[in-house]
Amino acid sequence: MRGDASQSVASRSLGDIAASLPGPTAVFRRHKLDFCCGGSESLEQAARHKGIDLAPIEAELSSLLPEPNTAPESVEDLIQHILDRYHRVHRREMPELRDLALRVESVHADHPAVPKGLSDLLAACMANLNCTCRKKSKFCFR
Repeated sequence: MRGDASQSVASRSLGDIAASLPGPTAVFRRHKLDFCCGGSESLEQAARHKGIDLAPIEAELSSLLPEPNTAPESVEDLIQHILDRYHRVHRREMPELRDLALRVESVHADHPAVPKGLSDLLAACMANLNCTCRKKSKFCFR
């Protein structure tokens, strides 16, 4: 994650956490924490304002941290690493990104800097990525 590694996730802003860690937006949405317009608020402040316990949110966010990269020793381990670290993460994150883009396009439609068409572009990228991942799995990772 961005920022000082010793900095507690609780003291970091929701926006910073959302921008630097794969997957926290789904956690924030489940807990109804505003990481967009309210993204400057720290996780601790946001949880306190909602009257919810911070510990389970921190635990969920900690579970999203990627494992340290270690070079796989065998081809089979390398294949599994690619499937787990990249393919699975992309399949999990792309639909969330598309949904968030659609929401931003809708909520901020009148703003001149709104990324119009981003959700459509992400949907196309997602389809292309899924096709590419399937092809790699079929032909490269037998």
